[in-house]
Amino acid sequence: ESLECDILISTLPLPAADNRVVISNFFNERDKNAVSTLIKQVKDAKFKEKTVTLLHKLVRRDLFALNASYASREEAIRTMAQRLIDGGDVGKRFIEKLLERENISPTNFEMIAIPHPIDYYTEKSVMEISVLKKPLPWGNTNVHIIAMFSVSRQDLSDFSDIFSFMARVFNVSENLEQLIAAKSYENFMELLWQLSVPSVE
Repeated sequence: ESLECDILISTLPLPAADNRVVISNFFNERDKNAVSTLIKQVKDAKFKEKTVTLLHKLVRRDLFALNASYASREEAIRTMAQRLIDGGDVGKRFIEKLLERENISPTNFEMIAIPHPIDYYTEKSVMEISVLKKPLPWGNTNVHIIAMFSVSRQDLSDFSDIFSFMARVFNVSENLEQLIAAKSYENFMELLWQLSVPSVE
């Protein structure tokens, strides 16, 4: 009978597998480090799977743009937000709330901007992504990707994970280069599954 588990720890030899570790009969520092490393790897893999699955649900094909070009941060916000308004995903105050948030503090994280309102909630959560043709000045950096979102109250906890994931993945230069070079919506979303996610220490 097969046993499904996240981690398998044994003092006996085991067939090689990503979720297994062999320790000595007398648990020592090396064993402790090996088990800790495996637990971290499994947690990181589960975090990535959960978050990328959420992103696939949130980012629709019609809310994804390659080689987008905006004259300024405000134009980017207004243009992208208007798409959400026109599609019935958010209400008319969405733009006002986005700009209000940006005035408090720009929402750029190195090479990605994640514009969002502070106290504006919608019936359903939605995210719109623009991959820029050329970097756009935003706060104190130049951003290459804009990920705008609106969130429902019931999804608030999930969005903290999405923030963490995007900040970690998009700020690795090798990851960013691959995402910027994506040829399509499908290619971009597939890359999210493949890219490495730096661990949080």
